[in-house]
Amino acid sequence: MTNNTMGVQYSGRKQQYYPLLNGLDGKNIIDREYFDTAEEAWHVYAQYKKDYVESVAETYRSVVPENVYEAIKNHQFSIDD
Repeated sequence: MTNNTMGVQYSGRKQQYYPLLNGLDGKNIIDREYFDTAEEAWHVYAQYKKDYVESVAETYRSVVPENVYEAIKNHQFSIDD
């Protein structure tokens, strides 16, 4: 894992990592929580992202094809994404 891991920022002031995920409105949806490693922060980011993407899929379920909805619901987030 590098310092350029998607969804993870580094705070030089705190010398720790934190997850960052913006919603459709552009606002961060994760409460600021700091971790010693980028991997720890990424796991929190990935869970929030999975939950958020699934909630958006549910919101638009009636207007997207079923195969698209199922692909979204079944997507596995990877630290390499």
